[in-house]
Amino acid sequence: ELSKTILLKLAIIFVCFEGLLFLIAIIPVASYRLPYYQVFWTPFLFDEYGTQSPNAQAALITLSSGYIIAAALFFFVVHATRKCWDYAITLTLFHLAVSCIVRLNFPISWAWWVTVVVGTLYLAIVPELLCYWLVDMRHIKVDHS
Repeated sequence: ELSKTILLKLAIIFVCFEGLLFLIAIIPVASYRLPYYQVFWTPFLFDEYGTQSPNAQAALITLSSGYIIAAALFFFVVHATRKCWDYAITLTLFHLAVSCIVRLNFPISWAWWVTVVVGTLYLAIVPELLCYWLVDMRHIKVDHS
């Protein structure tokens, strides 16, 4: 039963995270006036990543913003203090695998790796603190009658 719950939460997080990346990609792709089909490639773009070109900037903005916004997703889906780091690492490994499959290559860009490592640390720490402060430490009402 516990394994099914974990797999379900992981599936929800993965689908929502990838969908979130596609939604976020719309903004930089439109802002830089890139071809519309770039929305589907931008979340997985790691061979051209950083600040060199509009494509690279769109990929940087998309992945960075995705990790930042995903903290709220983790808070609402995981909702457990001690499990956020596990979901963050697993999500990152899944995203890495999908990116490698889509691009038929392995990421060697240092900027992409820095973004992924910092984003994973962010997803491991911030939602865990949110769960701790907003769920675990909430006031417990005691009936004194």
